Amino acid sequence: MMHAVWLGLSSLLKYYPSLKVDEEPALAASAGEFRRDAVELMRKDGGYREAVLNQLQLWLSVDCDLLFGLEDFFVLPPSLQSVVVDLNQQVQLGGADPSLVDYEELVELYMKSLLEEQEDSGKKFFMPLGELELDALCRIYKIRLQVIKTESLELIAEGSRRMQDVSPEDEEHVKRSVAPALKELEEKSSCSEDAREAVDTVLLYLNNILDSRDDHKFRSIRAGNAGFQRRVGKKEGGCDLMASVGFTRETV
Repeated sequence: MMHAVWLGLSSLLKYYPSLKVDEEPALAASAGEFRRDAVELMRKDGGYREAVLNQLQLWLSVDCDLLFGLEDFFVLPPSLQSVVVDLNQQVQLGGADPSLVDYEELVELYMKSLLEEQEDSGKKFFMPLGELELDALCRIYKIRLQVIKTESLELIAEGSRRMQDVSPEDEEHVKRSVAPALKELEEKSSCSEDAREAVDTVLLYLNNILDSRDDHKFRSIRAGNAGFQRRVGKKEGGCDLMASVGFTRETV
């Protein structure tokens, strides 16, 4: 994907040189150089660093079994996966205080992994870009990108259908209920990382319920919980998305 972005920008500047802004540095001569330049720009981008930090906090807060079901975690280099899994297990077992985790160091490890060359069956490759990276690239290089994938709608609709015991035949109805809430969330979010974070969090809530149907603790979420407020509650459209998948707000 990084190669595709570089190739697209190179072609635009080749055929439409007037698009080049004088004060901007020259585009890298190769996809490899472009990756290094782009990662350095993302490292300096406060919004991107905060989004990565929030993602890491989320990974440490969920059940370890769910981690490998998350696409952006699954594609990490094995070395970084091991670090996150070890920390997750320490946090979940009470052996580590989440507030004392050095997240800035974790963010740096994550950034370094973007430049870590991997090898499979004799072929070398880099870690595929996640949506956080794609969004940061689009912001930095002023490219427009649709952030919430169709698969997010599919996953949320499927989880909502199963949680509410709706038949597979009625899944299209569930999709029609969820889609407007997803669209509203994306439109109202101050940045697309916020929308992505809220979607991922709601998916985790649904998965927790579906994986532990007899454990009622997953069916109740404290609206005042700091983590919930940061990831979903304070985002415009976040609570509406929760309602669209079947959660109801109750006053105790």
